[in-house]
Amino acid sequence: MGVLIGHALVRLVAGTINDLYFVVAVNTVRLPASAIVKALVAGIGVALIAACMPAVEAANATPQLGLKRSVLEDRAAGASRWLLLASALLASGALAIVLGSARSLLAGFVALFLFLLAVAALAPAALRAGARGAARLGARASPIARLALNDIAASLSRTGVAVAALSLAVCAMIGVALMVDSFRESLHDWLARTLRADVYVTAPGPGFARPERRIEKDVAAALIATPGIVAHSESRRVRVESEAFGPVSLDALTLAPGSYAGFQLTRGDPSSVWGAYERGALVISEPLAWRLRLTVGDRLTLTTARGQHAFRVAGIYREYGNDRGTALMSRAIYEAWWQDDALTALGLYLAPGARATRVMAQLNAAAAGRQALYIRSNADVRELSMRIFERTFVITRVLYWLTAGVAALSLVSALVAWELERSRELALLRSLGLTPRGVALLIEAQTGFIGLAALLTALPAGVLTALMLIDVVNRRAFGWQIDLHVHGHAFAAAIYVALAAALAAGLYPAWASARAPLAQAIREE
Repeated sequence: MGVLIGHALVRLVAGTINDLYFVVAVNTVRLPASAIVKALVAGIGVALIAACMPAVEAANATPQLGLKRSVLEDRAAGASRWLLLASALLASGALAIVLGSARSLLAGFVALFLFLLAVAALAPAALRAGARGAARLGARASPIARLALNDIAASLSRTGVAVAALSLAVCAMIGVALMVDSFRESLHDWLARTLRADVYVTAPGPGFARPERRIEKDVAAALIATPGIVAHSESRRVRVESEAFGPVSLDALTLAPGSYAGFQLTRGDPSSVWGAYERGALVISEPLAWRLRLTVGDRLTLTTARGQHAFRVAGIYREYGNDRGTALMSRAIYEAWWQDDALTALGLYLAPGARATRVMAQLNAAAAGRQALYIRSNADVRELSMRIFERTFVITRVLYWLTAGVAALSLVSALVAWELERSRELALLRSLGLTPRGVALLIEAQTGFIGLAALLTALPAGVLTALMLIDVVNRRAFGWQIDLHVHGHAFAAAIYVALAAALAAGLYPAWASARAPLAQAIREE
């Protein structure tokens, strides 16, 4: 199974690299012997660690008390209270790490891991409190409901482990879904704000910001002179050197009058930023500012054709198009310092009433036989960008569905074992008058309530997980600021997994208990 999943994930990762960075072809997928050894060590090691506590408990148990289920459940109830305290300590530790480490990505992952452990530790106590409270309310409606709910709270040694595993998985699912949705919405809004031209023309070539990517001057002039075009922006994208920080992506722009509003400034006063920009200052993106630890007023020293020069940072703007970050400079200033008047891209603005498809056909005709160019409409660029985004996060969705599947299997196995252990108790209830249908409904109600409890525990924790992924992990990894967007469909998969797994866990025990011979079931211990 691991090999099969690995082959699928390699294809997904290769697709992401092709979309975002460079073309890669994976011809073979190899499984090194070290990976098999690590898997064996991890699997056996986890199994032995998991067996330690039950082994110690069994070795030290008094035989007479060990035969009584109530002793085990009393210990489980006591453990849930200690776990509640541990949950508070873990959550406090996560908060302290986040507040105490401003930039460390490793610290962000540690804080996220501690928080998820806090959710798992909280779940058994939350289930016990919820079941006991619901039992008191349910007693007014039906004694069977009270019996079913009290039984959940009284069997915490079984139900607590199941609800902890499911709560953890559902919390992670909600967090990842909200993070991806928030990123998608932020990217969509950013594209709508940034892409202001009607048609974009880009020179072909390898990589991003490579100097050999250029539009020939006569071709550019012919494109700009195409009927229907009333304004244009010019861009020269290159990678320049900085002694302190290494290569920096630089975008030298000549902006059309309406293009300035396309940059969402997060630092700097718009009334002064663009004036300083025209006089030679830089406006840098959030990823670059984060990576180089720059803010407004700092200076970035770049290697120009005339030697080293320190350019002042006038503003910082939001960007999702380049995870390394970009510096914007006036094209006139760039030409003066680098002696380079080439063009990499054009943004063309159409006259009112002009059709983009017709103008694009004229542009292709103007460039035909002279230079191969990428000519795309505003809508095409947006659609392509969002399609690449969706492909990039396919692997994330695959991984969280795998996690959800593992949690669902653990829930099903734990609840099936718990219900089958209670075959004598359920047979006694049937002998007292509970119908087979009533037994089936009782079991499904119990497993369904456990799934609901896991879901209710995971919902607020999932939102907090999303905030940590957005404001801590993503921020520290890439420097992006992502706005939190909460939509109902982000919770749909989590609700489906929690309730479907819980209800499925009760199907076989309900069928078996409803058909078990009463006399034989009562005699069995």
